[in-house]
Amino acid sequence: MKQLAFALLVQVCFASTLQATQIESKSLEELVPESDFILEVFVADVYGKDRYETIIRNTDMETGPSLENRIILNVCVKEVFYKDKSIDDIPSCFEVSLWKRWHLSLGSMLEYKSKEVLLLLKGEGLKFVHPGHFIWPLDKKEEILELIKKRDTE
Repeated sequence: MKQLAFALLVQVCFASTLQATQIESKSLEELVPESDFILEVFVADVYGKDRYETIIRNTDMETGPSLENRIILNVCVKEVFYKDKSIDDIPSCFEVSLWKRWHLSLGSMLEYKSKEVLLLLKGEGLKFVHPGHFIWPLDKKEEILELIKKRDTE
């Protein structure tokens, strides 16, 4: 009986961890209208930070629901496609933190270093508009520009 109770407890804990890391998928059609900033950026650096804001370069560093580490993209703005007029200027370079509840390693995100990507951000703090869908490849640029035009005419 104790083994059954333990197995049930493990399943409940595992299921709640999985549920905590799942996010609703959103399309560009949904995300563009929710974005305060739509930028083309150059990813100058990718690194981790711990709960003390210490920079971590160890590629084995991980993020996830029970961890306090974050993966950071240090980006420099190449072009601004959309900016909410009520929000102050955008710095030329800044940090964007990935969603820390995902199970990721720093090494798995280094592919973004020295790449150009599109970011959909929200608010004065330049946070992701949606945890899983705020970084887009450059081949989505035309589609995003069309959605910005559509947003501006509605």
